[in-house]
Amino acid sequence: MFPSVFIGQFAEIYSEGRIYEALLNLGFTHIFEVEQPASWLMESIKESGKENAEGPLISSFCPAIVRLIQCKYPSLTGNIARRKAPHDLAAHFAIQQLKNQGAAENEIGIFYVSPCSAKMAAVNEPVAPKEVWITLQTHQNVMAIASLKDLAAVILVKGFEPDEDTLARSHEEGIPLLGTKLGTFEMAGKLYADLK
Repeated sequence: MFPSVFIGQFAEIYSEGRIYEALLNLGFTHIFEVEQPASWLMESIKESGKENAEGPLISSFCPAIVRLIQCKYPSLTGNIARRKAPHDLAAHFAIQQLKNQGAAENEIGIFYVSPCSAKMAAVNEPVAPKEVWITLQTHQNVMAIASLKDLAAVILVKGFEPDEDTLARSHEEGIPLLGTKLGTFEMAGKLYADLK
């Protein structure tokens, strides 16, 4: 998989077909552009415009922007479109296409070629669905992030108590909100040791 902007980094003498051919010569068997499912994503976002009545709807396409909002502007996390990023959708699309062509899922390898380091970081170290987030943030937007990332639970550390709005959002989203007196590092270490 690669984004269409990948083509733009080459001089005009290299046609799109020639670049595709070079990728196939490297050993890739199929080429999928990340933007292939973008139209479905855009339709889904348009239909869900009612999800957020206050303020602008912010795309989740750029992981750097999502992380910036989560860290520096947490009050805006509720405005992030609750949709998977295009590269995640494209991976699902590519797997389905290959399975439809008769490939077994255990024979499919997805490789993402991108000039964007933020997207590579999101691919290499994603926050996977059904994982647990350990944090000391207690505001209700913690639950917006947890819902956006489809997390299994949120653990508040250092004895921090959630705001009432956060508790209400936890119940609405069906995502457990847990607490501990341990710090983040200690809690992560304990979970790791217990799961080994």
